[in-house]
Amino acid sequence: MTSTFRLGRILGVRVGVNWSVLVVAWLLAWSLASTTLPDAAPGHSEAGYWIAGTLTAVVFLAAEGATLGMVIKTQRDIDRAEAAGDLATVEDKKRTREDWLVYMGINHVASALEAYVSAHLWDFPGELQLRAAPGGFAATASVPVRFR
Repeated sequence: MTSTFRLGRILGVRVGVNWSVLVVAWLLAWSLASTTLPDAAPGHSEAGYWIAGTLTAVVFLAAEGATLGMVIKTQRDIDRAEAAGDLATVEDKKRTREDWLVYMGINHVASALEAYVSAHLWDFPGELQLRAAPGGFAATASVPVRFR
């Protein structure tokens, strides 16, 4: 995938964005600003929802991009170490690459679980309140229980 928009250089590394990433960012921001945030936190301005949705999309895609970038960088380090015959560095970099892949997998599984729980608790009738209390915070929960 080639960069459609070049953003510059960071520590000598070219940074760019493909048009498809911008489409995904817009879809995330639009989805959050038009439905999810107004339903979850009513009473705010439309501009506020768009700002929150856009910031959420940018942070999510930045985290995904950084993780993927580290996987690619580590693979290149492995290739260079293999070409040089440095087996100790190869093994070290392979463990580092595995760590980044596990982090990426955990992020995706956590996102999927959060989406699943949110979808099933969307119309949950319970109420949770958080209020200031002497020496900290107090939480109260109200969960209606029906017996048949």
